[in-house]
Amino acid sequence: MMTRGQAYGRLGLVLLIFALLSLANSVWLPLHKAPDEIAHFQYSRFIADHGRLPVNYEERSQAGFLSDWPPLYHLLAALATGWSNSPDPPELKFVWQSPRFDMVRELLDTKRLANTEDELWPYRGTVRMWHLGRVVSIVLSMGTIVLAFLTTLEVLSTKYHLAVFSAAFIAFVPTFVFISSAMSYESLVGLLMGLYMLIVIKLIKGDDRLRAYLWLGGVMGLAVTAK
Repeated sequence: MMTRGQAYGRLGLVLLIFALLSLANSVWLPLHKAPDEIAHFQYSRFIADHGRLPVNYEERSQAGFLSDWPPLYHLLAALATGWSNSPDPPELKFVWQSPRFDMVRELLDTKRLANTEDELWPYRGTVRMWHLGRVVSIVLSMGTIVLAFLTTLEVLSTKYHLAVFSAAFIAFVPTFVFISSAMSYESLVGLLMGLYMLIVIKLIKGDDRLRAYLWLGGVMGLAVTAK
């Protein structure tokens, strides 16, 4: 029989292994390779540079096609990483900035970066900001793993081994690791949905205190601003 202390110790081990896997994937994964990662970075960088959301068409164009979407993740990323941004080299090299762009746009994927040695360690300027943005996603996903553990305990009480299994099952799904190691609002959405389900289960079990409903409404409101 697994004790409470053992369960939390193994949860810590799951989180550690997940963090190492995600960080390794983040370092290995070229910038822009995850879905829409360029757009997530552009939106976050615009907020970090200007201290606000884009307010007109020209600014939305500069901030990327996600700039008219809910901004909560990008605000968090900008707040956590904006200090590391710099106008100094290295600069990200978007292929559409090349004079050769018109020659190849019909043949190649032009919505991407031209990956160069400037993106290698030690990270500097905008490259450092991008990688720190990936760390924000990893931390949010670690919160989702913890919520899976707590939700299982809420449903199954002292079944600590199943709670650890639930956390590990989510943590080691390859796609979850991949998305968690990239700049994406999916990690924040997963965290909010996990918190939402935990609160709903508490309500179903009879926790009808006002604060439970306030938490539920707050989480739903945050979810609307995340995606």
